Amino acid sequence: MKNLKYIFGVFWFTIIANDSLAQCSSLQQGIIGWVNTFYVDSASNLLFVGGNFDTAGGMNINDIATWDGTNWSTFGNNAVFSSPGNVSAIVNYNGNIIIGGDIDSIGSVKVNNIALWNGTDWETIGSGFNGPVRDLIVYQGELYACGQFLYSDTNYVGCFVKWNGLKWEQVSQLVGYAHTFTLYNGQLIIGGAFSGQINPNFNNIVAWDGNVSDTSYSGFNNTVITLKSLEDTLYAVGQFTATSFNQSNYLSVFYNHSWHSIGAPTGGSNWITDVIKYNNELYVCGYFLNPPDICKYNGSGFDSVADVQGFISNLTLYNGALYAGGYFSQLNGININSIAKYSNSGSSIEDGKSIEKNILSVFPNPSLDAKFLLFVNSKLNNIIENIEVYNINGERIYFHKFNFNIIDEFSLELPHKQGVYAIKLNLSDGRILTKIIVII
Repeated sequence: MKNLKYIFGVFWFTIIANDSLAQCSSLQQGIIGWVNTFYVDSASNLLFVGGNFDTAGGMNINDIATWDGTNWSTFGNNAVFSSPGNVSAIVNYNGNIIIGGDIDSIGSVKVNNIALWNGTDWETIGSGFNGPVRDLIVYQGELYACGQFLYSDTNYVGCFVKWNGLKWEQVSQLVGYAHTFTLYNGQLIIGGAFSGQINPNFNNIVAWDGNVSDTSYSGFNNTVITLKSLEDTLYAVGQFTATSFNQSNYLSVFYNHSWHSIGAPTGGSNWITDVIKYNNELYVCGYFLNPPDICKYNGSGFDSVADVQGFISNLTLYNGALYAGGYFSQLNGININSIAKYSNSGSSIEDGKSIEKNILSVFPNPSLDAKFLLFVNSKLNNIIENIEVYNINGERIYFHKFNFNIIDEFSLELPHKQGVYAIKLNLSDGRILTKIIVII
């Protein structure tokens, strides 16, 4: 038993040390090229990555790839995307993956900047568009697109459109181009670099409720790059330095019916490209010098998280970790290509302190066999997302997504019989619960 305690102590120290020193990690060989967009498909629990690249994980993969937490895979027929083959948006609509971007054709199929994978081949939707698609979203069961286009075939549709089942139709009369969508307060919010023909007093942001445009979100003095609805709060980031009523540099938060500034990273020429909440903290990325490339809000200012050789354009959450994509070759001095995983699990596990005894238990522990029963307290019903198992080297060797609410017991066969492992539950409220298991 003395030896077993020694192993336990070394392993626990190793987890904490690795987490604090190497929070950023590569995804195998990463992506050689540009990462422009992420999409987490809840139906398949896959992270879709789109951009302009021909290599992912060292394999020949063209412009769209999937990551399952361990391995890269192609999606579709892996045909070459042409002119220039740049995927900017991915969405699941009625069970079909749809992509948008600056794409003339995929293989021999003419797609005109938007395409649907039908299970066998890529096909265009309607007549496509005469310019790049920047974002796609499903709102009230209908598919919407926005971008730097004006026509679908010979029909003028503007830069904000809806698919009616037969063709693309104009939604709102905007002058300029639209760049980003999000859903907030039951409305579809659109951001970009535009003004309105009907109401010229709103700039770069407008809302749509399915019937009419809502201009009550006033406007910004420059481009809105990304809109995010995070925990019922609307965030806008971009190149702007003011709203219609006050100064707001690159980052603005909407509450009490108006936009508010909480400050922004400073130093050099700034603009912010994305914003996200991870472990109850607000993270942003963009083009700024101090703090560098990825930083988080500390309540009064911004602290540095990561510096890259290149730039970061988008952030997403997948299986309890934060992912960053862009065009870079190094992150925090580590050779990482264009996509990285950032894990701050040390703080969310309370820096290695024990969790409540009956919340998560594994039996038997230690064991002479590789089969365990996992017991979870009923207070965690409805908020358990998935289970992960890591070996002593910090490598994830098992993943399972739960599709039911109440967990009484769960049998697990580990691929390696001897060793020390960490079993982890990821909860929808951001908490991460861990338990050490030992096989002797």
